[in-house]
Amino acid sequence: MLGDPVVWIDGDDGTNPVVAKATVASHVRQGVQVIIGAAASGISSAVLPDVVAAGRILFSPSNTDAALSQADDKGLYFRTAPPDSLQGRALADVILRDGPHKIVLVARKDSYGEGLQGYVREELERAGIGGDQVKLLTYVPQDDPEAPPVDFTAGAQEIKDFGADAVLIIGFAESIQVIKAIADGGVQIRH
Repeated sequence: MLGDPVVWIDGDDGTNPVVAKATVASHVRQGVQVIIGAAASGISSAVLPDVVAAGRILFSPSNTDAALSQADDKGLYFRTAPPDSLQGRALADVILRDGPHKIVLVARKDSYGEGLQGYVREELERAGIGGDQVKLLTYVPQDDPEAPPVDFTAGAQEIKDFGADAVLIIGFAESIQVIKAIADGGVQIRH
């Protein structure tokens, strides 16, 4: 790059701020100039001060936390994924085009899920969808692969009782358990 050879130095954020900070410190000691990652916004937020203090570049292809757009990064933080604020606007637009009257926004209970859920809700409200037409639900994602799967049976019943005609699910692979619970609960979604 710019006449110099590029060398890949492997590292892992461990999806844990402590592990990520140790990896950043190791990379800085090895002279790494550009760190690619972390995948999760929360991990990038945790290590960004260390990266900036070292005068390095942090680049993530997947961070979406809108707060990172205002981070004091001295111009050293970059990402290619759009922030949740923009994604929230786009998701609300898609939902509104379908014309639902009662909307449930289901999100994993973490900064990603609840953050994006909040932006979608704000955009729906801005478009005139009242609070009585939107229900927010969350579920706790399982961090341990050995833990039992997410049980969303009660949430599915809440969706059915609310009479939702649209459901947005914000999550990762564990969302399959949420979708199964909604289907098994007899929730009929038209949109």
